[in-house]
Amino acid sequence: MKNLGNSIGQYDSDGKFTDHKVDTTKTSDRYQYADSDTKSTYDNTTNAVSNIIDKSNGTYADQATVEKLTDDKNKAWSALNGVKPTDTDKITPNVPEKKVPVANTSNLTETEKDQVKKNVEDANKGNFPDGTVVTVGADGTATVTYPDKSTDTIKDSDLVRPENDADKTTPSVPDKKVPVADPSHLTDSEKDQVKTNVTDANKDNLPSGSQITVGNDGTTTVTYLDGSKDTIPGDKVKVDDPNKLTDSEKEELSNNLEKLNPGTVVTIADDGTATV
Repeated sequence: MKNLGNSIGQYDSDGKFTDHKVDTTKTSDRYQYADSDTKSTYDNTTNAVSNIIDKSNGTYADQATVEKLTDDKNKAWSALNGVKPTDTDKITPNVPEKKVPVANTSNLTETEKDQVKKNVEDANKGNFPDGTVVTVGADGTATVTYPDKSTDTIKDSDLVRPENDADKTTPSVPDKKVPVADPSHLTDSEKDQVKTNVTDANKDNLPSGSQITVGNDGTTTVTYLDGSKDTIPGDKVKVDDPNKLTDSEKEELSNNLEKLNPGTVVTIADDGTATV
């Protein structure tokens, strides 16, 4: 009977079976996080043992039954497989949408590491618990250490990439804009002038072999030898024809002249000429 009692932490004068006490076991992680079948087996064997050794309500059992129940109870206790989930088990780090362009993917600068760290932290606002620490290795790998000291890793290939010509070059915008008749549909000569202006503004700036193309709205695309691109918005390189009034300008001028000449209808030409 002593062995049976020890299986639930009773008759334990030496304190060797303290962990087997039912109250201790049921508040432990091994029980709390065990799978349901294992917990059920433990509960059933615990009840069976209690029914036998309880002095007021105990039931009779022969030696063979006691020995088997003792063995079953100890096995049920040992089988409790619960493990408290760590922060790593509960959290999946978000990978930033943009990768950091770096000069050397094997040896990031401190500035590049700081940018990787910021990207990871920004992508995980509301995801990481307070006290989480992000560190970045030489190759850009990010290690996330949670408050419980468990860790996650985001691989370098998800966070950094080799920098290209577009990363290293900032095209200069020409000082002068090209006057155009239709800002949405530049003529070939207007496009050529925009291209010339951009080319002249970037002598010794753009890498050799860079190609400059101008779209219908004046948007200028610089394509580098490595295939990367930069863009200069159309409004930075063109301006509407200063000699051509806009529709709103023509309407305002027409209204003002009609007020000065009641009963007349005034038509305004593109160059501002008024016809009554």
